[in-house]
Amino acid sequence: MRKDEVEIELKLLIPENASSNEIGLAFSRFTDFIIDNDEEALMRTLIDNDNGRMWSKALWLNPESQTIELIDVVQSSKSKKVVSVCIQEKT
Repeated sequence: MRKDEVEIELKLLIPENASSNEIGLAFSRFTDFIIDNDEEALMRTLIDNDNGRMWSKALWLNPESQTIELIDVVQSSKSKKVVSVCIQEKT
């Protein structure tokens, strides 16, 4: 994803033990999230919800909320568990 000179790589993370239905739902929600946002709004959402960091973004489908969430890789690494923030409204 590129806005002006800023380029951000998006990575959808899928748990190793995910079923084919969960994988399909993750791809579907991820695609909806990308399509439902124009590039500028999407870039702003991703950067603003990641403390202004302008690097690759790790996203996942939260199995509890069933929404795409942005993983805070710094806090997740420190706490040894997934720390994320919802960036997609539940549909």
